[in-house]
Amino acid sequence: MIDMKKILSILAVTIILLSFGSACKKQDENSLRLVSYANGINERPNRLLSDSTILKKSQYLEGDSVFIYFIKVPDSRYDQLGLDSIKKIYSNSLKTEKMRKIVNILKYSNVGARYDIELPQKEISIIFSPSEIVEISNQSLK
Repeated sequence: MIDMKKILSILAVTIILLSFGSACKKQDENSLRLVSYANGINERPNRLLSDSTILKKSQYLEGDSVFIYFIKVPDSRYDQLGLDSIKKIYSNSLKTEKMRKIVNILKYSNVGARYDIELPQKEISIIFSPSEIVEISNQSLK
């Protein structure tokens, strides 16, 4: 006689393993997309952006928990601003239509973003945790 409990437990384990395998595959695809995105930026270093800042390069290695942008601000526009104000500026830029695709990839990969910003007098880092990326992604959909 067939034991239904054994069959159900084997079926449950199989479903869990298949789900986990599918999630891992998706995670790997997103990680490769981030590597490709970083490589694309690095093929054209020191790119002048629309806000007159310079995107020097980016960095992401497969499996990293943060995607890094290296930005140079050639003027003193941030000299009188605190880190929170500068972070708000970059948060707003992540909510734009142009950034939606990369923000969604970061979101589904559980990867944060960091901006290493070179100012005329100093260097600062602005960090967005994975949970902040999710929040930004949800706000950009509104």
